[in-house]
Amino acid sequence: MLKLLVLQHVKPEHLGILADFFDADGIDYEYLRIYEGNPVPENLCGYSGLVVLGGPQSVYEVDKYPFLWSEEKLIRDALRRHQPVLGICLGSQLIAEAGGSRVYKGNYREIGWHPLELQENLRDIICNSLPKRMMVFQWHSDTFDVPENAIRLAGSRLFPNQAFV
Repeated sequence: MLKLLVLQHVKPEHLGILADFFDADGIDYEYLRIYEGNPVPENLCGYSGLVVLGGPQSVYEVDKYPFLWSEEKLIRDALRRHQPVLGICLGSQLIAEAGGSRVYKGNYREIGWHPLELQENLRDIICNSLPKRMMVFQWHSDTFDVPENAIRLAGSRLFPNQAFV
């Protein structure tokens, strides 16, 4: 059975509707609530993959949020071991940086309810129950380049790179 570790940075930013899709496909998951001070593990022992959620932090604020460094180390370890890693918003930025790509301020801010376009490969790779397009609440101004050998999974008109594997 597939079991995912989910890194949650702030209480209001959880799996949301993704939990419904994971449940429908029989995918088990466990939250690690970073905001409660829980330490980030060094590896994914006991898990099939990793989901890194969003948060108000920026990847380049590691001096202000030292746990970001621990998360990046965990992500690098998962990538080295070829374990699946899904990042959304801040999570995607952390994975992009761990994968050697650039993370930077975008030209715009995307705040509010906006459509998120899901690539067909997201539904094939992660969860068959996902729709092609969904309205999600977004709040970001940072963006990133998708790492070499990664597959883009979701994005919007203003921020095309928001999720990848």
